[in-house]
Amino acid sequence: MVVTRRRGGGHVGLVSGFTPAGDPIVISGNHGRVVGEGVYPRSRIIAHVSP
Repeated sequence: MVVTRRRGGGHVGLVSGFTPAGDPIVISGNHGRVVGEGVYPRSRIIAHVSP
């Protein structure tokens, strides 16, 4: 699980993998107003939790 920075607040999602460059691939419930998967730059990650 990661928390990312975004304009106006934060965003929470589940990491499903990583790109070859090391950026996380995140599944989130508000990715363009639908559940989706997107790549977020590592620089936007402000917190993470790993089981």
